[in-house]
Amino acid sequence: MITFAAMTALLSCAGCIVTASTYDAKVREVEALSKQVTAEKTAGKALADRLREREESQKRTSGQLDALRKAYEGSRLTWEQFIDELLGKEKATGKRLQELSSQADACAGELAELRKKLETKEAPTARPSAE
Repeated sequence: MITFAAMTALLSCAGCIVTASTYDAKVREVEALSKQVTAEKTAGKALADRLREREESQKRTSGQLDALRKAYEGSRLTWEQFIDELLGKEKATGKRLQELSSQADACAGELAELRKKLETKEAPTARPSAE
């Protein structure tokens, strides 16, 4: 009979013995996991590249937006200045038109007075020749 110590030693060693099929299965599992890790690293690099490209695109777009915003603000100020200038010119034109209208009215009144004077001067001279 096998002694208790020998049996214990035999059973404890049996747990340490790895069969070839188990070892091969573990090797295949490690290889598969290794390939999976490599694929995940490649995918991670690709995602990092895409993220970097998107960040660069966002920076470019932000820069373009800022430039457009500044151009719009500048054109808006220019537009407002243009409108103010036109309104000023319109007021000046209106004043000038009123001045010219007043002068025309004064000239028309003066013309009417000159015609009356002329008629009064011509009227006495026209009567004796008619007699």
